Amino acid sequence: MDAFSCSWSQEQFYAFPPFSLILRLKKIEMEKGEGIIIISVWPTQLWYPKLMSLLVDKPRLLPVTTGTLYLPGRPSQPYPMEGKLKLIACKLSGNPLRSKAFVQKLPRLSSSRRGKSDLNSTNPTTQNGLTSVIENRLVQFVHL
Repeated sequence: MDAFSCSWSQEQFYAFPPFSLILRLKKIEMEKGEGIIIISVWPTQLWYPKLMSLLVDKPRLLPVTTGTLYLPGRPSQPYPMEGKLKLIACKLSGNPLRSKAFVQKLPRLSSSRRGKSDLNSTNPTTQNGLTSVIENRLVQFVHL
């Protein structure tokens, strides 16, 4: 079944898309879909800021151990980038009000008093250093 031919507006979705289909996930926003996506931490990709803007909860960093990932169609062959990927589970919503409510709960990166920024006004990052930024707010990834 082609998931992109179905409506995502009435159902909770789960997706672990191949990299080649990630840009098609604009369907989440178009249809106000909501669900969970498993995706690689890859901030330099064009789709990454959009993914972060659809978050409604902190991303969960998934443990990837030997034997976790396999090539599609070749279950006996491990995925070549298995040890290099950092996978996260993200709860997303195409409803901008839900995303905005989540962002408002995040800590600000800096504060301003009379137009001057405080030095060292950010909280320390997580132990693993995995964070992202949405609208000048810090998203810390949670370990599972």
